Amino acid sequence: HRLKAWVFLMPHKVQKLKTLLRKRGAEMPAFGLICAVLSNIGNMAAQDVLSSMLKESLGDIGRAVTVLGYMGRIEKPTAATRDALLRVVRNTKEATLYESAALSLGASALMSRAAEPGSEKALVGWIKKQFMNRPSINRTILLLRVIGNSGADTLLPLVKPYLRSKDDSIRAYAVQALRWFRS
Repeated sequence: HRLKAWVFLMPHKVQKLKTLLRKRGAEMPAFGLICAVLSNIGNMAAQDVLSSMLKESLGDIGRAVTVLGYMGRIEKPTAATRDALLRVVRNTKEATLYESAALSLGASALMSRAAEPGSEKALVGWIKKQFMNRPSINRTILLLRVIGNSGADTLLPLVKPYLRSKDDSIRAYAVQALRWFRS
């Protein structure tokens, strides 16, 4: 609770945390806890540190996935946070990192829309573009999960055809994708 209070009450001091994480991040056993606290606080300074942690962690898949998971839980993601998620999904070739970033991106679209309607457009646009590339079955399943996380009504037409799929697995993921839709 002290860390949370410190970051929340003194965002200007978060730079010290950023420096410490850059120097000793790999050695710190509380890495996940720090990510959770920063995500929960969610102010601009906390999001800046998480984005920095993500950038520093890209060489370590486990750590990067941890940061990505918490970035997807931020209630009011900033444009910089949304851009960081988009950069990862656009630039990574590593499957686990791509999947984690895509799922967090979907969740961030939902949170962005709730906090500031319209701010999720770039994230939703990325999701739409992925379906234009005729994804494989595994990628389709992932994208249905991402759409479900986003709850973006504009993506509902992408889900509907999969509700009638002959593949039970795809149909199940399409049904599951409907959980966050308002309509």
